[in-house]
Amino acid sequence: MSTRPSEVSPDRALVFEVIGPVAKFITAARQVGLEWLTEAQDGSPFRGEDVDEEDEDVEGDGSAVGETLLYVTMPTIGGLQRVLALWNRYIAGRPKPTDDGNWWALFGYLSDLRTWSARDRVDPISQAYVNRMLERYPDRPVRLELDLWFRESSELRESAEAYVEALMDSVGGEVLDFATIEPICYQAALVELPGNRARQLGSLRGPLANADKVMRVRPQSLYTTDPRNPIDNPIDIRPIPTAVDEREPVAALLDGYPVQNHVLLANRVDIEEVDVTGAMSPVRRRQHGTAMASLIIHGDLASEQDPIPRLLKVVPILAAPQGANEECTPPNKLPILMVYRAVTALVEGLGGEPLGRRVVVINHSICDQEAPFVRGASPWAKLLDYLAHRYDLLFVVSTGNCNAQFHLDSYESCEEFEDAAELERQVVILRSIEKAKGTRSLLSPAESVNALTVGAVHEDAAGDCPIGHIEPFAAAGVTNIGSGLGLGVNRAIKPEVVEAGGRQLVRTQTIDGVIC
Repeated sequence: MSTRPSEVSPDRALVFEVIGPVAKFITAARQVGLEWLTEAQDGSPFRGEDVDEEDEDVEGDGSAVGETLLYVTMPTIGGLQRVLALWNRYIAGRPKPTDDGNWWALFGYLSDLRTWSARDRVDPISQAYVNRMLERYPDRPVRLELDLWFRESSELRESAEAYVEALMDSVGGEVLDFATIEPICYQAALVELPGNRARQLGSLRGPLANADKVMRVRPQSLYTTDPRNPIDNPIDIRPIPTAVDEREPVAALLDGYPVQNHVLLANRVDIEEVDVTGAMSPVRRRQHGTAMASLIIHGDLASEQDPIPRLLKVVPILAAPQGANEECTPPNKLPILMVYRAVTALVEGLGGEPLGRRVVVINHSICDQEAPFVRGASPWAKLLDYLAHRYDLLFVVSTGNCNAQFHLDSYESCEEFEDAAELERQVVILRSIEKAKGTRSLLSPAESVNALTVGAVHEDAAGDCPIGHIEPFAAAGVTNIGSGLGLGVNRAIKPEVVEAGGRQLVRTQTIDGVIC
C-alpha cells in the first residue's frame, strides 16, 4: 500500500478512495494484511506506525472527511480479482461471507475501489491545460507528457517507445521526445496530439485516456521567461580579465545561453553545448542566461561587490525559438532529460572526458511552470535528489516566480490603492498574498529534498523607486511579491534560505469590479 502510484505494479494495482479518518483506515488495512510498500515521502501526513489522532484534523490528504487516494499492489491477479469481487458484493448490499476476514470493516472507509483507470490516468490539471492551450492556439496541436509505468524488465522498457509510437499513430499524433532514466525509475514521452484528440481527455474517452501502459497524462513541462524587449541600460563597466583563470571551475549554471563576450562576462564564463547550441539562441535574446551568469559572478551590480575570479561553467538548457519573444526550454524536448544529460556531461562525460570534473555547485533557476508542488515530489525533483546524492553535488534551486494575479481585499479602486500610505499598503498586500497562497506555491523542482531552495527577498541596491511607479513594501526584508512559497516534501520548510532578489514594482487593474 503506497501513497504514490509509481510504486505499484500496473497490472495488479488497485485504487482505494478513502473517505474516513486515515489513521483508522490504516488500522483496518493492517487487519486484512495490507502493508506499506514504502514510508510516505510525498508530503502527506501518513507515517505508518506514527499516525496519531492529530492527523485526523488535517485538511487535504489527511482529512477525516475529504478524499484520499491510496494505491495497493496485490501479490497475484487472483488476489486482485477476489478483492474486487468482495467490494462488488459489499456495495450491492449483500451479506458478507463468513471467511471475509475484516474486509467489510475496511470497506466502510471507502467511497470506491477500482483498478487503475482513465480517472487516475488523466489528472484534472491536464484537462484545464488542454482547454487553455486550445483557447489560446485553436489551430495548433497540443503537447502533453505521458508518464509510463516503469517496468523492472529491460525488455518491457525497451518496447515502451514502440508502444507510444503505435499509440500516437492510432490517434494521428507524434512522439517528439522520449526518455528513460533508470536511476529514478522514470520513463516518459513528449507527444503532440490533434486538438480533437486532446479534447477527448476531458471526457476520459479515447485511446490515450484508456492506454493501459500509460500511468499519467500531464501538461508539457516547460519553462518560459517573461517576454520583454531588450533595453539599453547604462552598464557598470568592470575591467575584463586580461587572461582566463586557469583553475578548473567549481560552479556551474544550467540556464539560458549567455552572451559570452558581454563586457561583464568576457573571460569569465566557459560554455559547454550539450543539447542547446548557439544557433538556437540569437544573441539579442540571450537575456536570462546572461543575467544569471552576471548575478553569480558579480552579484548586484549596484552593490560593487568583487567578482568571483574563477570561471563559471555554463551548460545552456534554454533556447530562443524563431518567432518567439522569450527564451524557453526547447518545445520539442523533455527538460528533465536535458538536465540529466547536462549534469552527466559535467561529471562523467557523454562518450568523452567530463566537461566539469571539479564542479560541486550547480545553479538551477529553471522550473516547470505547469507543475506547482502539491503533494508528491515531481520526477524533476527526484532527479536532482538522485544527482546530488550520486555525485556529491549541491544544487541551488529557485522557488520559481509566481506571476498570478491576486485580489486586493481593502480597496475599491486603483486610485485608492495608489493613494494609500506605504505601510497600510504593505499590510494589505501581504494579507492578500496569504489568502491566495493556494495558487502561489513552489514550482517543481523546488521541492527537491537534497537541493538548497532559495527564495527572493524584496531588496536590492538600485536606489530610490522610479517616479511614477509603486513599490509594494515600505520596509526591506519582506519576501518578494513574486517568489513562490510553501511547504515541501513531508511538510519541510521551503525555501531553506532567502536572498536579495530585486524589488518588484506593482501595477493594479480592475477585473470584474475587483482590484487585482
